[in-house]
Amino acid sequence: MLFPTFRRWLRPYGGPPSDIGLNSLWPWNTTAGQRQTLLRMLAVAAEERIGLVPLLAAAVLDERGVQRQRLRRVVAALEEGGTLPDALEQSPGVLTDEQLLSVRLGAQSGMLAAALRDAIAQQDAVGSPRLALELRRAAYYLGVILVLGLPIAAFIGLKISPELKKISNEFELQTPWATDAAIAFNRAFVQLWWLAPVALLLAACCVVFRRPRRFVGNSLASPFFAPLRRLRAAGVVHRLGLAAETGRPLPGVLSTLARYHYDPAIRHKLLFVRNELELGAPLWPSMQAVNLLAADEVQALDLAERLGNRPWTLMQLAAGKRRRATRLLERMAGWLVPLVVLAAGAFVLLQAYGTFGWLIDLVESLA
Repeated sequence: MLFPTFRRWLRPYGGPPSDIGLNSLWPWNTTAGQRQTLLRMLAVAAEERIGLVPLLAAAVLDERGVQRQRLRRVVAALEEGGTLPDALEQSPGVLTDEQLLSVRLGAQSGMLAAALRDAIAQQDAVGSPRLALELRRAAYYLGVILVLGLPIAAFIGLKISPELKKISNEFELQTPWATDAAIAFNRAFVQLWWLAPVALLLAACCVVFRRPRRFVGNSLASPFFAPLRRLRAAGVVHRLGLAAETGRPLPGVLSTLARYHYDPAIRHKLLFVRNELELGAPLWPSMQAVNLLAADEVQALDLAERLGNRPWTLMQLAAGKRRRATRLLERMAGWLVPLVVLAAGAFVLLQAYGTFGWLIDLVESLA
């Protein structure tokens, strides 16, 4: 929990809980509400066939912060004859990667309005306030522990530990194992003190700037973090269900996803599936071969093909996969704060036992 005085700085007024960051202090941030507004405007323009340039040019006057500059770049790209997906991609941060993928897929598959409305609905439904809350708690607590623990460890390692070692040598005492462990830990901590500020700086860059955050999320976390892969696999299945609902051919949609998906790991899997389809292999077993679908999901889709309810089945499977992945992420995030507390407690216990254990041995030797 944060004091009310500081809570309003760390979350925008009326903003969703998942909109993490120093939104009211950092001017280069686009909030979820601003992205939602842009998606709604684009959806209305696609449904009513309204010109995008005058609509977005008018929206620029009502925007604030960096979103105004980003929309200006979008308008300039559209005036030069660029397509909507290209114009949005030339202004990084105006939409999220998921939303940009939805726009690209809708524009190239002829279902732009449906894709935009689906992106709006997904942003409203997918956000996990509990996950965002647990991540914020862990980040704040870890930051406080590092800020307070680094000077204490440095003082103990530079001032207290050498004196304890000198006294032990003078009285020819054998220091307890806890004292030796604490001295070794403090010495290593002091020698590698620069890692803590570097880690904090990298974490701050990932929170504030978009490119480092995308690199960590797409190139580092996704290949090694199974829940994130499952969540993005659910997004692929959901988009196939949307294409089936609107009557679009799935191979074409899959080819677009394989070319433009923002996650390299998912993109490589989709390229494999596309190549298998070109060789005549069935779609669902090919997706199972790269862990985009499970065996029971393939059986459900085969049955849906015979019953004629493939779009509904795809949507339900995607919702189930997303729900399970989100719950797993929430459970993992819930363990972050206890793990940080246990680590901090172990550090304090080691220092206390190492110091007081040495004092007890010293008193006993002099008694």
